[in-house]
Amino acid sequence: MKADVITEKEEELLWERGALGCSDAKTLNRTVFYTLSQRFGTRGRQEHHDIRIEELKVVKSPNGETDYVQWTEGLTKTRKGGLSKPARRIEQRMFAVGGPRCPVMLLQMMISKRPDELKLSGPLYLTPLQKPKPDVWYSKQSVGIHTVNGFMKAIAETGGLKGNGKRYTNHSVRRVTVQKLRKAGVSSREIIAITGHKTEESLKDYDDIDRDDHADLAKS
Repeated sequence: MKADVITEKEEELLWERGALGCSDAKTLNRTVFYTLSQRFGTRGRQEHHDIRIEELKVVKSPNGETDYVQWTEGLTKTRKGGLSKPARRIEQRMFAVGGPRCPVMLLQMMISKRPDELKLSGPLYLTPLQKPKPDVWYSKQSVGIHTVNGFMKAIAETGGLKGNGKRYTNHSVRRVTVQKLRKAGVSSREIIAITGHKTEESLKDYDDIDRDDHADLAKS
């Protein structure tokens, strides 16, 4: 059963209802997952679980303001799939947009709430402390892969989207990425270079998202 794409209207509800944001460590983990998934088209479980802080480089403009975050995938033999995992052929960048929903700001906030010894290295997603301190929200332990796998389901439930007949999984956000790229007129060849899909044929799994989007617009 395919994961359903998240519409713009549904995403707005997630922000308004606090399912996305930076109110606490758990919500911030899920929000960074959501924003990275949209900007980088990351695969929903293993790839997110494997991301490390040192792979994410903050690039500043000449005036000292943060311009974007660059992601360099860590293709090492220690990661699942190792060197055989298909690499993205376009440099991955996530640009700052300002405001409380800025993906770069949210990532930087997450990093600032990590233990000092893990601010520059270590797994991206750390387990929230049961009793967080003002400047440290996370423990030194990484989040388990099953928790990562349930991020989008938890976001949907917290945001009140459960029970609408749709199936939300981490893959739902990857489908949003493909949808936005298609709307922007990006070719299939360019899309797979961004998302890391193996072939253009693999995008056929996403052919229904345009129909879903038109149906959602018709209801509004």
